[in-house]
Amino acid sequence: MRSMTGFGAGASAPTKSRVVCEARSVNSRSLDVRLRAPAELGDASLWAEQLTKKRLRRGRVELTFRVELESAPKAGFQRERAAAALSAFADLGRELGYPDRPPLTVLATVPGLFDERPVDDALLRSEAEQALGRALDELDKDRAREGGLLAEELQARANTVAATLARVAARAETLPDQFRARLKARVARLGTDLDPIRVEQEVALLADRCDVAEEVSRLGSHTAHFLELLSSLGDADGRRLDFLLQEMMREATTLAAKAQDAEVSREIVNIKVELDRMREQVQNVE
Repeated sequence: MRSMTGFGAGASAPTKSRVVCEARSVNSRSLDVRLRAPAELGDASLWAEQLTKKRLRRGRVELTFRVELESAPKAGFQRERAAAALSAFADLGRELGYPDRPPLTVLATVPGLFDERPVDDALLRSEAEQALGRALDELDKDRAREGGLLAEELQARANTVAATLARVAARAETLPDQFRARLKARVARLGTDLDPIRVEQEVALLADRCDVAEEVSRLGSHTAHFLELLSSLGDADGRRLDFLLQEMMREATTLAAKAQDAEVSREIVNIKVELDRMREQVQNVE
């Protein structure tokens, strides 16, 4: 099992430049990749998202890239292009009736006169992919560690549900006898005689209305399935676990509605509390 919460960082091998990547993830219904990268990495948002989707299934993932240079970039000045641009400004000025030479500051409006890229695009792309791969490796380890802790807690809570349900089942078996005893005591207080056959009929009707055997069986089956998924060799799917917990909560709600016993009602409340906490935790399972 893997959590959707984690952190990982990675860096490329240092050359004239080095790319550092940090990956943070939190829970999300689907995979949502968000990226912050310097202009040197160009179209990083496209290939970084594709690589991340090959590694992860769910979660909101924030990728942050940073480019570290061996030395400050030296600006390369395009002299010929600058001279041509300045000459063009001068010609335009004369045509418009401004004979003075244009100031050098007009060159600031001309793009591409300075080249500050100390390394080529292919090298930076390779280093960025290397850094991203290492960051995702660390993120995966962190998510697996968090997932292991989540699995342990979910398993403990599911075992609590199973133990509580066993007490409910045992208590439910005694309810017909308790109904019979209460009915006979009530009749005795009234000081009237009641046909024993009629008593048994009333007890049977009440027991049938309060019969929770089917709900107990289904909830027990769902709980066993939940524990089986947690202990399986493959990664447990958060969506599948969430759906199973919805079914478990539905059975527990039906149990609560049919229960005609204070002790059973208290136990079902405890079950629903555990299921609610489990659903909160499962929202963070990948």
